[in-house]
Parts: sequence; structure tokens; C-alpha cells
Amino acid sequence: MNPLVIEIDDSLLSSNLAEKTKRSYRIRLYEFAEYLSRLIDEPIENVNLSMIYYMQYDNDNKIYDQIDSTILDDFFEAHLFKGYFWLASMKSALSTLFKHLSLTSNFENVIASIEFKLEDHKPEPKIKRVLNRQEILKLVMCIIKYSDNVELDCLLFVTLLSTGCRINEILNLKRRDIHSENNVFF
Repeated sequence: MNPLVIEIDDSLLSSNLAEKTKRSYRIRLYEFAEYLSRLIDEPIENVNLSMIYYMQYDNDNKIYDQIDSTILDDFFEAHLFKGYFWLASMKSALSTLFKHLSLTSNFENVIASIEFKLEDHKPEPKIKRVLNRQEILKLVMCIIKYSDNVELDCLLFVTLLSTGCRINEILNLKRRDIHSENNVFF
């Protein structure tokens, strides 16, 4: 088996992913390679997934063993602080790599046996709150009471309320984008 950095490049070259996805996966997989290099105290160019563990019986006899799911579990647990979407991207990148290795090198796909559950770290969806009529009226009254330019602020508020546009979309509108005869803007 080749060193990990060569396997990463081979895996990404042979995949039919979009270029943007390949760049993202390459970054993630090199982060994983750096983690393994620190773990086994070897330069990143010498990291080989089939020679992660080794036992030495005497000076000349060494037995190597390949990476297993416990290392991946430890890796994911050590990087929980980076957030759900980083973890999902990393798991997807590693899945692609190990799938490629299982097809080309008869290497065991250890992603299937990890105990780390990505779903357990999925963030709760934010609750979207809609203003009721009373709150909208309070907001209009505050605009009227505290605004330096009441007409402009009221027009902005009504446009926001009636169109559902974001504030920056309305503020970026140009005169040429507004078609008053059709009552639309682009």
C-alpha cells in the first residue's frame, strides 16, 4: 500500500466528484493525515494506513497492523469542538477515501465499524419566531417616535413587511431595478 498522501490524491483523482468537493475533501483528508502523523510520530509523507500499529518482538522483528475504528472514534471525539458540519464533511471525506481503498487495495473499510454517531451531534434547529400584529404596531410606533427620517424608515419597513425581502436586499436596490409601472423590482 502507498503512503496516505499518495492514496488521498489517487482517491480524489479517480472519483467523479465536483472540483469544489475534491478541494474540500483534500483539505479534510490532509488534516486527518496530519493527525495520524502526530499520533504515530512520523512525518506525514511516511504515514501508511496499513502500518499504524506495530509490535516489536526483538530488534529485527516488527509486526504492523492497519488502522482501526478506535483511532477514527478518537479522532472525531478530539474534534467535536469544530462543530457538526465540519464533522459531517470529515466523515464524508473519510468514507470516500476508505471506499476507494477497499475497492483498489482490498483494505478494510473501517468507517462502517466506528462507534461515533454523527447524528448525536446534530444541532437543534432554530425556532423561527413570527411577529404578531401587536408587536408590528409597536415597531411602527417606535419608528415614528424615534426616527430621524420617518418617511424613509416607514417605506423600508413596509417594503420589508410586504415583500419578505431581507434588509440588505432592499438597501442594495438601485433605481434601475425598480419598475414602478409593473409594481415590481428585481
